[in-house]
Amino acid sequence: VSLADWLDSYIAGRTDVKPNTIRNMKAACNDLLAFCDSGMKLGDFTAYDAEEFQRHLHRRGLSKGTVGRRCKRLKQFFAAAVRKRLLSENPFDGVPTGNAANPDRQVFISREMMEKVLAACPNIQWRLIFSLARYGGLRIPSELIGLTWADIQWDQKRFLVRSPKTEHIPGKESRVCPLFPELEAVLTEAFAQAPTGQKNIITLP
Repeated sequence: VSLADWLDSYIAGRTDVKPNTIRNMKAACNDLLAFCDSGMKLGDFTAYDAEEFQRHLHRRGLSKGTVGRRCKRLKQFFAAAVRKRLLSENPFDGVPTGNAANPDRQVFISREMMEKVLAACPNIQWRLIFSLARYGGLRIPSELIGLTWADIQWDQKRFLVRSPKTEHIPGKESRVCPLFPELEAVLTEAFAQAPTGQKNIITLP
């Protein structure tokens, strides 16, 4: 079995995951296949190759977190090959795959800075995206895509958010969030401009 064929077949069989997860899987696979020799067999990929691949990603300038996530996904692919008895061991077992935090990227966003960002947004849709992320606490883009005007409970100052990332956990399919004045103002402006019958709040492609 070639390495490329196994990766393709594994992704094709993961019909249980979200489209964004598939995109991330393919990104990890593309990186690995660009690193390996063309036509490499699955069983020829060694633990040393896995370590060198990790170093290769670091040399490309990817962040520690990105490198960890890429290797974690590939470790998952090879683990499935072990379960299928195509391999006796997982070459990524010795490769650290934890998501490394980067404290240097942590910055406090002041109210003044948020107002500058809102003022720089080109239209109401982008102001909505920023406001829903900052004042609504939504995951972007997964929780943003399915948000509808029917989810906004104006009279109760709250709104319903469906969570695709946690919908498989009982009780975590959705949550109710407070409608803070800063977010309500932007939503009110957008609702006044929305065409009659528009269902989704965000209409950008």
